[in-house]
Amino acid sequence: MAENPGNDHSIEQLYRTVTSERLSEAVVKQLEALIVAERLNAGDAIPSERRLSELFGVSRSVIREAMRTLERAGLVAIKPGRGAFVVQPSAETVSRPLSFLVRMRRGTVRDCVEFRRFLEPAIVRLAAQRRSADDIAALRRALEGMDAVAHDPEEFIEYDLGFHSALAEATSNPVFLLVLDSTISLMQETRQRTMHISGAFERDRREHHAIFERIVASDPDGAEQSMIDHLASVVRQIESVDAGADAVK
Repeated sequence: MAENPGNDHSIEQLYRTVTSERLSEAVVKQLEALIVAERLNAGDAIPSERRLSELFGVSRSVIREAMRTLERAGLVAIKPGRGAFVVQPSAETVSRPLSFLVRMRRGTVRDCVEFRRFLEPAIVRLAAQRRSADDIAALRRALEGMDAVAHDPEEFIEYDLGFHSALAEATSNPVFLLVLDSTISLMQETRQRTMHISGAFERDRREHHAIFERIVASDPDGAEQSMIDHLASVVRQIESVDAGADAVK
């Protein structure tokens, strides 16, 4: 397999001898930097273990440890008999470990909703200002899905979460989507706890349509207020469940 450094620079210019005490960590940082700078691109073959050992000036066991770390991070795919290749990072690559960390720190549904009450009003403001035709189409598809499965909690929740992800996508700021997606499992738990409440489906559909209309109208103030109203409704639903009530006033 031919080495593919991703540009016209010689391979010796891309890699620097490692002298750090945390050798594998230093190797990981260099390779991550090359991927971020797009000097190594998705699909590029990474030099062999032996070659990397020479380039970095470390043992092959250090290289193996570094490659395992990059594979766990979702940045590299190791194919037996073929070598290692750069893969396209995805939102899931980052959001899954973040979601795990939230749970390890005993993050609760209420913590998740509190976080959303700060984050999502800012998201919809930007979405109303920056949304594209493709963003509008994605939001509309999510709403149509919610309308079509209005009495199927599991399907409804999937479209609900898809709507919120599409809002984050519409900001054109990938950090919003990555951070929002890190709470996706807790958001699912939130909706699962409240979907049996009388009128919850219709209320959620109405609130999401209101947000959508303000996004389409490029009305950041209206979009923000609609999101604030929606999240306040979610809080009332959770409080109703906690109190044992079967309806939200």
